[in-house]
Amino acid sequence: MNLYRQIETWLVARHQQQAHRQLLIISGQENWAIAQALMLVKQREYLWVGQHQAEGTQVTHQQYQGYLGQEFEIVVLNCFSGFKANAAIALSGTIKAKGLMVLICPSFVSWPKFQDPEWLNRVSYGYQETLQHSHFIDKLIARVTSDENVAVLTAEKFTGTIPQAKNLDLNADLIPIKALQEQQEAINTIIKVATGHRNRPLVLSADRGRGKSSALGIAAAQLIKDAAKKIVIVAPSPHTVQQVFKHAEKHLPHAVNTKNKLSFGGGYLHYVAPDAILTAHIDIDLLLIDEAAALPTHLLFKLIDRYSRIVFSTTLHGYEGSGRGFELRVKQYLNRVKPEWRGIHLNQAMRWVNGDCLESFWFDLFCIKTHSSQPEKVRQGPTTLSYITKAQLADDAQLSFRIFQLLIDAHYQTSPDDLIRLFDSPEQHCYVLKRDNVIIGVALIIEEGGEILAPLQHDITCGKRRVKGHLVAQNITFNFAQSEFCTLKQWRITRIAIAADYQRQGLGNTLLTYLTQEAKTQGLSFLTSSFGLNQGVLHFWHQAGFTVVNMSKKPEVSSSEHSAQLLLPLSPQAHILQQSVVTEFTQEVLYHCDKSFKDIDPLLLHHILLQVKPTQAMSDNNLQIVAQFIDGSRPLHLCKRQLRDYYLSNIIHFKHLDDNFISLLLSLLLQNHSEIDIAKIHNFSNVKEIQQILRLVTGSIFSLN
Repeated sequence: MNLYRQIETWLVARHQQQAHRQLLIISGQENWAIAQALMLVKQREYLWVGQHQAEGTQVTHQQYQGYLGQEFEIVVLNCFSGFKANAAIALSGTIKAKGLMVLICPSFVSWPKFQDPEWLNRVSYGYQETLQHSHFIDKLIARVTSDENVAVLTAEKFTGTIPQAKNLDLNADLIPIKALQEQQEAINTIIKVATGHRNRPLVLSADRGRGKSSALGIAAAQLIKDAAKKIVIVAPSPHTVQQVFKHAEKHLPHAVNTKNKLSFGGGYLHYVAPDAILTAHIDIDLLLIDEAAALPTHLLFKLIDRYSRIVFSTTLHGYEGSGRGFELRVKQYLNRVKPEWRGIHLNQAMRWVNGDCLESFWFDLFCIKTHSSQPEKVRQGPTTLSYITKAQLADDAQLSFRIFQLLIDAHYQTSPDDLIRLFDSPEQHCYVLKRDNVIIGVALIIEEGGEILAPLQHDITCGKRRVKGHLVAQNITFNFAQSEFCTLKQWRITRIAIAADYQRQGLGNTLLTYLTQEAKTQGLSFLTSSFGLNQGVLHFWHQAGFTVVNMSKKPEVSSSEHSAQLLLPLSPQAHILQQSVVTEFTQEVLYHCDKSFKDIDPLLLHHILLQVKPTQAMSDNNLQIVAQFIDGSRPLHLCKRQLRDYYLSNIIHFKHLDDNFISLLLSLLLQNHSEIDIAKIHNFSNVKEIQQILRLVTGSIFSLN
C-alpha cells in the first residue's frame, strides 16, 4: 500500500471511530511536506500558520491570537516558517474533537540544525550567529518518537495509531455532558455573586479550553438582559476578553457594540484596563477579573477591598498567569478579608474529552502540570549555587521540568517561548540554588552590553540605534547620555524563583548574593534588573543592595505598575558611574512628582528618594519659616516649598515615620494633590486635620536638629 493510500485509510478510520485529537508530523523536504499537508486539508475546516504555495487562509505566527476563539478540524503549523511555542500550544485549543494538529518540519536529522526564522526574535543583538544546534528541537523530537499517539509521515513511511476516546457521554453537538454541567454551575454561581449576598467572591479556575470565557459571557448577557446589570471586566488586555464579549453578544443579538463595551436596556459589559480601574468613575454592579493570575497581587487586593461583588477567572496550571502565586497569595487574602468566597474548577474540556492525546503532548513538552503539587519535604542545611548548561537541560527531563515549574509558579509572564530560550538562547544562563542536592531556587540571567555594543555606543547614546535585547544597557545609556555604560559587561537578572515551601526564609537574597559573587569572579561591572515597581519587590531588591536608576513615565496597562530598572555596581569604576546616574535620576523623579508620577504610590517615591544622601542645607530664613508653620503662626499655603525642601534635606529622619504620614506628606508637598482630595483618601473630616498632623510630625523631626 503506497503512502497516500495508507494515510487516507488512517484518516477515514479516525473519522469513523471515536478517536482522540492527535498530532501528525510531516517531516522531509519543504515542498514535498507542504504538498502532503495540502492534500490533508482538502474540503476540511483548517487554519494554516506559515507559508504554503496554494490559495487559502494562511496567517503568520504573529497573527495567531486573532483565531483563538474559532474552531478547526485541522491546524497546520509550517515550521519551515518558524516554530513559535506560544502559537502552537494556544492554537491546539482551537481544534475540535477528532481533529488534527499538523507540524510540517525538516527531517529529524536536519531539524535541530535548521536556521529557524523565529530565531532572530528570540536572541539579542550580537548573538544571532551563534546557534549551531537546537537543544529544544532535540527535546521535541525525543518526545515525538517516544509517544505512540503521535503520527509521523516521511517520504519513506507512515506510522500512526488511532487512540480511542472511551466512556463518552456527549450531546448532539459532540460536547461532553460533564463540561456543559460544569459550565452551567459556573454560570449560575456568577449570577448569584451579582444577585445574592455581598462579599462572597467567586474564583473560577480551569485549563485552556474548559469554557471559562463562555461562562463569563453567557452569565453577563443573562444579567444584562434580566436585570440591566452594569458589569465591568478587567483583564491584561482587550484581546484577553475577546471571547467573553463574543459569547455575551451571541446571547444579546440586539445589543449595541461599541469599542470595549456591549450595551443593552440600561445594562452593559464594559472592558476597563487594569491601570484605569481604580480611578475610573463607572457604575459597577459586578466586577469580572479575567486571567486574574496575570495581574499584580497588590492591584487584586485593592479591588477585593473596594468591590463587594467580584468574580475572578484564572488559569492555575497553564501560561495565562502565575497560577501558583495566585493560589498562595490571593486566596490567602480572600480567606482573611472575605472568608465566604467560593471556588469552582472546570475540569472537562468543551471541545474534547478527558485523556486527550494532543493536550497531553504539549503539556508534557512544555512542563505544564495537570494537577496541583503536593507540599514537598522541607530540607534543612547549607545551600549551594550551580550553573546549569544547555546540554544538561536537554539531557535531563526531570531537571528541566523542575526548573521550568519553579519559573511558571513564580512569574505570571513565563510562557512556552521562554522554554525555548532557556534551552537555546546563547546569552541566557541558568543558575540554581540547591539544598541537600534538591533544587529550591532558580535565577535566569541575560548577558548585556560589553564589547558587542562598543561599536554602537555613540549611536545608542544619541538615540540613532536601538538593537534587539540589551534592555537596561541601552535604556540607561540613552536616557542619561552615558555612552560608557553600554560598553561595560553586565548581567540582567530576568527571573528569580524560590520554591513555595522555601519562601520567606531569605533564600532569594541568598541566591542574589551567590550571583553577585559569581558575577564579580567573571569580571562583570554590573548586575541589573527590570520589573514592575511595587513596594514588596522594591524592598527585596533594596535589601540586596540594588538601586533604582530609571522608571517609565507611564504605568504598564497590563499591570498598572511603572517599569523600573535597577543597578548593583561590582567595581569601583561602576560605582562612580552608578552614583552619577542615580543623582540624575533623582532630579528626574523630583521634576515628575507632580506630572508623570502624580498618581504613583507616594511610598515608592519616598523609598526611591532615600537612595541619595541630601547635600543642600536649608538657609536660616527658610528654617525659620518651617518653625513658624510648626508653632502655628504660618498657614500651610505660605510654606509648602519650604516644607518640601525640609523633607528632602532631612529625608533620613523621616525614614522611620508611619507610612500613612509619609503618604500624606508626599501627596501634598511633592505630588501637589489638593488638601480636599488628600482628606478624602485618608478619611479626615476636614483639611485642618491635615495641617495639625503635619505640624505635629514635622515638629518632632525639627526638634532633633
